[in-house]
Formats: sequence, structure tokens, C-alpha cells
Amino acid sequence: MLNQGTLVCQARFNVNGNGTLTDNQTGLMWELKSVAGTGDVHDVSNSYTWTSTDTAPDGTLYTTFLSTLNSDASVNGASTCFASHCDWRISNIAELQTIVESTASNCAAGSPCIDPAFGPTMRLIYWSSSSLAGDPGAARGVDFGGGSSAYDGEFSGHYARAVRGGR
Repeated sequence: MLNQGTLVCQARFNVNGNGTLTDNQTGLMWELKSVAGTGDVHDVSNSYTWTSTDTAPDGTLYTTFLSTLNSDASVNGASTCFASHCDWRISNIAELQTIVESTASNCAAGSPCIDPAFGPTMRLIYWSSSSLAGDPGAARGVDFGGGSSAYDGEFSGHYARAVRGGR
């Protein structure tokens, strides 16, 4: 990045202090998870289904997780949506793969393959909004246990991390 004619190094990720992190490379803002057991929508141990009707994106991933983040029930005009943004969504597979970091400390030795700035992350599959081509009953995701692309039946319960924006 150039600042008044001087090249300045900028960290890839910026923790925003409101439960979100911005990826300075892609322009995406990501939801940060809280430790397991908090019981709120940000609890890292919450899992969700992609569909409830067969192939439509209408499972708890959309009806509970995203609905909670994007609900704005304020009566005084102040936003009650998560981090004052009401446009949270599930990333597509390409966006989700941008946060895989196979060089993260101890990635191969049992830690999630993601920058520690993202906070708690399960070493299992996180849903994307992308269906699996050729199989309308399966959706794609990323397994942060090894950083690989994955897919599973849309009725299965997997983890989620919301995103907004982008370039």
C-alpha cells in the first residue's frame, strides 16, 4: 500500500474490534467465532444444515444462523444487526478457500488451517453457499482440519462463518 508516496506494509487481516475481521486482500469482512459453550449464534461449536427441503438453501444455515445475524428489530432506528450490518451471507466456495492457510502454525499437527486472527475454528467442514455440480443434494465447503475442499449432503450438520462485502 502507498501512503504519501511511501510503501507501507499492511497486515492481511485486520481485527475490527466488533466481532469481525477484514481481509485487506479480498475486501471481505468475516464473522469471528466465540469459544464453544457461549450458546449464541457465534458459538464455534454450532452446526447447521444447508437444506431442509431437499435442494433449496433453506436449512438452519439460512433460517437460523443468517436470519439471526441479519435481524434488525430495533424500534429506535439503531441497527441491531450483527456489527451494524444487515447484509451477512454465506460465502461461495472460492471466497471460503481464500482464508485457508496451510502454513498456519501447527496446521499439519492438529491446529486448524486458518490464520489465528480468525479465533476459534473447528477442524471440520464449514459450509459454503455453493452446491456441488452434478449432485443437487450436496453442497461444498472447506475442511479446516487439512484445508481441503469438501462436500457433503445438504441435510448434514456442519459449521458456518458469515461474510459480507468483497471486491
